[in-house]
Amino acid sequence: MNRYLALILATFIALALGYSVTIPLGEASDEVPHWAYVQYLRAHRELPKSEGAVLGESHQPPLYYVIGALATFWIPAPDFPIIANPDFVLDDPQTPNVLLHTRREAFPYRDVSLAWRLVRALSIAMGAVTVWATWRLAREIFPEGEEIALGAAAFVAFLPGFLAISAVVNNDNLIVMLASLTALQVVRIARRRLAWRWRDFLLLGVLLGLAPLTKLSGLVLWLFAASVLLFLAVKTRHWKEIALRSALAVEVGILILAPWVLANLARYGDPFGWSLVLATTEVRQTPMTWDDWAFFVRGMYTSFWGRFGGVVHLSMSDAVYAALGGPGILALVGWVANARATRLRFDQGARILVASFGGFWAILLAAHIRWTLVVGGTDQARQIYPGLPLLAIVLVAGWGWLFGPRRKMVFAMGGAASAAFALAVLVYLGSVFAAPLQDVNALAPLGGVNRPADFGDTIRVADYRVDRTQVAPGDALTVQVYWQALADPGEDYWLLLQLTGKEGAIANKDGVPCAGRLTTDWWKAGQGFTSRHTLIVPDNVSPGNYTLQLGLHPFGRWEWLPVNGREILELEPISVTTR
Repeated sequence: MNRYLALILATFIALALGYSVTIPLGEASDEVPHWAYVQYLRAHRELPKSEGAVLGESHQPPLYYVIGALATFWIPAPDFPIIANPDFVLDDPQTPNVLLHTRREAFPYRDVSLAWRLVRALSIAMGAVTVWATWRLAREIFPEGEEIALGAAAFVAFLPGFLAISAVVNNDNLIVMLASLTALQVVRIARRRLAWRWRDFLLLGVLLGLAPLTKLSGLVLWLFAASVLLFLAVKTRHWKEIALRSALAVEVGILILAPWVLANLARYGDPFGWSLVLATTEVRQTPMTWDDWAFFVRGMYTSFWGRFGGVVHLSMSDAVYAALGGPGILALVGWVANARATRLRFDQGARILVASFGGFWAILLAAHIRWTLVVGGTDQARQIYPGLPLLAIVLVAGWGWLFGPRRKMVFAMGGAASAAFALAVLVYLGSVFAAPLQDVNALAPLGGVNRPADFGDTIRVADYRVDRTQVAPGDALTVQVYWQALADPGEDYWLLLQLTGKEGAIANKDGVPCAGRLTTDWWKAGQGFTSRHTLIVPDNVSPGNYTLQLGLHPFGRWEWLPVNGREILELEPISVTTR
């Protein structure tokens, strides 16, 4: 193997592992239902029903999930609750995590946590194959362009968005890998002209069969392969040879697809389960507006470079996204310069690249736009990453023509800068998901005059402050709490904040003491921090006198930690008035 390619692959794997460790389980777009699909197969050994955690992905073809289940079936799978973060606020940087993460996810990994991370490791392996296939595809197009191949591989390997998706459980990883291998195989066939081998078409058929078993967008590869083979037949006029070999590829692909197609016909009445797709996805109720298209384009552009988090709510600054458009402009300039210099008489490599890129991306974008017209939530560029290898080669080829003799140096510097940028994004994600706990001596008092209250012998409320004691219906009550860990809690305790009157509780707020960050089973004796909790007073509450109360109980069990000889700590009397 080329030593520079080996360095790129090793760096990719190291970075992807870093992203995988840094991004908490489930804190990637759609990862929870993807993992639930794997779990269902592990537990039941049959395709999932359209319910529960797997609902959003139950329409997906099974190949990626079968691979995950086969790789992890031997690992015990005790109950592993996926806990939504009740304090998550979309635009609040203090609560970046959509889920809560207990010590069951801690290293050394075991049981479900181990299985989940092992499937993540398989995704990284698929990403590494995609990087290799990008290099090999570029070498096939430009046999003498080693630096172009390395530059394209580095572009894919160090793209933060690709790294982030490669680091988590998502079937996009397998379809992108299969797409890169299919593009490679199609280009190989196109270059060989009359020196075709039966095994080339046999391999193409296997890839075409596996792609729709991974994701319905794999059907794009059938259209791409068909268009290239039809073009070859017209160009060479060897209709018979191409028809016979193409028939072999089609037969192999259909043979691989047949069981799943027949199962869909039996269960849903259509070969690809389209009725299930429409029943389990967010179908558009109104036509796309210009604002919708603008939102879509912006989302596709920013997520191409990288948007992160469970609902892709973590993004880089607008200035960074704007700067990242610069390389694309430079590549376009390079292509224009080459077109002028050659008067559009490109060499063979450039012609093959233009034809394959144009054909693949025309079909890919048409399919994705058609999908966008049907369902929502399609503004994530990972859905067009199957075209990433060809796009990378197009960009790097443009830079090569632009920089001419200096391209090797520019590519080396660009590759190093891309890896450094990917590392910087990893550091950013690490800071976002970092634990907020501090040493108790480092915290400033809240300025309250409240006596400490100990919940059992484990957790102390050293101080608290309520922002107001007189409210009106619809107002928000905010409570700051100064916590201290008297001992290692060792369990995930939940907080109940409630407003009670003569007739009982009129408002409740469930959550964790750290306001949506580190659960208490991570705490250590002597640590402490402050948190902020908000309780909304109902609009229909009657004026009168109420009491704001706070209690702690283990997650899933209403067994209160005793405080001052009672189950609940009374914080402040609250007066509710009319507006």
